[in-house]
Amino acid sequence: MQRNAATRACWRQYEPHRARVTDLLRDETGRGAERLCVLGAGNCNDLDLSQLAAVYRQIHLVDLDGDALRRGVERQQMTGFTGIRLHAGVDVTGMGSYLARCATRQPPPADVEQAIQDARAATVPLPDGPFDCVASVGLLTQLID
Repeated sequence: MQRNAATRACWRQYEPHRARVTDLLRDETGRGAERLCVLGAGNCNDLDLSQLAAVYRQIHLVDLDGDALRRGVERQQMTGFTGIRLHAGVDVTGMGSYLARCATRQPPPADVEQAIQDARAATVPLPDGPFDCVASVGLLTQLID
């Protein structure tokens, strides 16, 4: 969520990256993809939603930060597009609470291996799956942070 706050006003700086990511995702529709799921969508700086909406029947945007998702969709004036579905508050890693404890220097669970096994066993609460195309546009950056 810190990165979403820090990059909220960076729409213009993301333009070359957004164009490349959008082109890659548009290419998937040539393979029959109709339903796109974007993990770590945040402020949607990585996505041109109007271009994607022209080729995907549904676009599912997933992020822990629901406010960032809503702002990103509003910025692109796509709030009226019924094919966009927001999935806020979703921890796709299953490690959110463990990582939060590490980040605040609180003692993490003693058994790191058990925490990893628990995360692997966790199911991500995304309705409407499976999807034809799934992309992670900001998840890796969040994990690195």
